[in-house]
Amino acid sequence: MTPSIPTRTTLVALAAIVAVIVAGCLPDLTTGSSTGPTTRASATSLGPSEPESSPAATAYEPKKPKLPTAARRANGAGAAAFTGYFFELVGFAWAMPQTGLIEDVSLRDCQACANYAGEADRLISTHERFASDPLAVESVDVVTKTGDGYEIRADVEQLAARVYNLNGSLARKQASEALTMVVQTKWSSQGWRVVSVRKE
Repeated sequence: MTPSIPTRTTLVALAAIVAVIVAGCLPDLTTGSSTGPTTRASATSLGPSEPESSPAATAYEPKKPKLPTAARRANGAGAAAFTGYFFELVGFAWAMPQTGLIEDVSLRDCQACANYAGEADRLISTHERFASDPLAVESVDVVTKTGDGYEIRADVEQLAARVYNLNGSLARKQASEALTMVVQTKWSSQGWRVVSVRKE
C-alpha cells in the first residue's frame, strides 16, 4: 500500500453546501444532490458576535487550485495527489461558481461528479457565495490498485462557514462535519480521471 499523503489544504469556497439552512435544501457532498429542508443554525455555531450580514462576504475570493506535479504520475501516489486536487477543484467550481471544471477531470458516467457539476450550475442561478473556506482535506490514502487505476480514501473536513447572498445578507450556515470519501480513479492518455465517488 502506498503511504498516506497527509495534507492540510484548505479548500476554496463551495458556495452551497450547508449543514443548516433556513427553509432551504442541503446539498450532499457524497452525491452533490440536495436533501430536504432543515432548520436555522444557532448563532453560536459560528460565534455569537458575528453579524447576520457582512460586507466582507464579497471580499472573499477563492483561488483556483493547480494540479500538483505528483498528480501527473501514473502511480498510487499520483492518484492520491490527484484525488486531493479533485476535491479542491470541486470546491473552487462551487465557490466561483463555474461550470466545466469538474467535467474535465471526471468520466461521463460518474454520477456524483455530474451532480457536483449540476450544483455549480445551481449556484450560478442562486448567486450565493461562501465567506470563508468550507472544506479541508486532512489526508488521502491509497486503498487498493484496481486495473488501470486506484481506489483512494480521502478524509475531508467540512468546516463551519457562512453563505451570503449578493446583497450581503446571510443565506445559509454550514456546520462542521468529518467525512470519509472513497474515490475510484483511472489513468488515461489525458492523465487521472475520477470514475466514481462514494461515502465510506
